[in-house]
Parts: sequence; structure tokens; C-alpha cells
Amino acid sequence: PCSKSLRYDWMGKDSVNQNLRDLTVVLTASFIPSHPSLRVLRTALSSLAFLSLPEKAPTPTILAHDSLPAGAPAGDVDAYRQYLIRLDRYISAYRQQTDQLTCLKPKLVVCQTDGSMVGTARLAGVLACAFADHVTTTYVLKMEHDVMFV
Repeated sequence: PCSKSLRYDWMGKDSVNQNLRDLTVVLTASFIPSHPSLRVLRTALSSLAFLSLPEKAPTPTILAHDSLPAGAPAGDVDAYRQYLIRLDRYISAYRQQTDQLTCLKPKLVVCQTDGSMVGTARLAGVLACAFADHVTTTYVLKMEHDVMFV
């Protein structure tokens, strides 16, 4: 997402806003019917190019996923499991690339949430999980897996 062609001058300065150097991106995600496809998540990550994130100090990027609720249909469980495996492989491969997504430092975190929680309560559980052990910066950009920057 650090395409130089998309970089622009923040706040009239020649350099990237210093606050972006102290930022963690937390992208929350849960099961969606398109799993095991990575298309939705890859599009969301690619949209971060519009933020002009620092290239020399990769931005910590937590891909915080919730667990499926107990009793989820077997097909959903299998699709989500396959999705998480594919996502882990994608992250590993992308860490080895030097020409793509170099401004992000992604980490997959699967949060064991209470299966009885829904909506905002479930999201709060995922965010608490992500913040507890993985966010050490002053600023956080929280985004959803299915919301892109355009």
C-alpha cells in the first residue's frame, strides 16, 4: 500500500506526518460468506495506500479476527479455517516481498470471543484482544475488513 504514485503532502509538509510513525492499524474481521476467499481483506489492505504510511518504518498492522460462535454450521467452520490458513500464508509470502505492501508489518491475531456476543459487544471483545497484547503505539487506526479507503 505504499505506492509512491499515491503519496501526497500531509498538512503542507514535505515529509509524512510524524503521527503516522506512531500508528498501529487494527483491522477487525469476522466470518463472511465469501470465505475462504481473501479478496475482501486484500482490497481493504490495499486501500491503505491512500494514507501515505511511512515506508522505512513499517506500520504495525493487526489483523484481528474473531472466532466462530459455538455451534456454527460445519461448512462455515471449514471455510473460516481455510480462510485463516490462506491468510497466514498470504502474510508470510508478503513479508518476503520488497515491492508490495512494504509499509505494513502485518500480524494475524485470532481472538477467542464469547460466542453469545453479537454486534458491538463482539467487536469490543475483538478490539480488547487486539489492544491487550499487540498495540504499543500512541495512535490507532481501526478499520473493518470490508470497508476500504477510496
